[in-house]
Amino acid sequence: MHEVFLTLPEVCASIRLQKSWINEAIQRGDFPAPIHLTSRNTVWIESQVEDWKAARIAEAVAQIEKCA
Repeated sequence: MHEVFLTLPEVCASIRLQKSWINEAIQRGDFPAPIHLTSRNTVWIESQVEDWKAARIAEAVAQIEKCA
């Protein structure tokens, strides 16, 4: 399996949320945790971020259908 790593700026751009929100969501267990490649380099696995986005979309669609 070939995984792509994303940096924090790439994650922020992908999900359109700020670093502070991401850090808080990680602490709450609501967002995938990063992988620490070195003591100064952290990355996210792209497929985990994409899965998180897909789950948010599914939740929104379910909510819309529930209200309809």
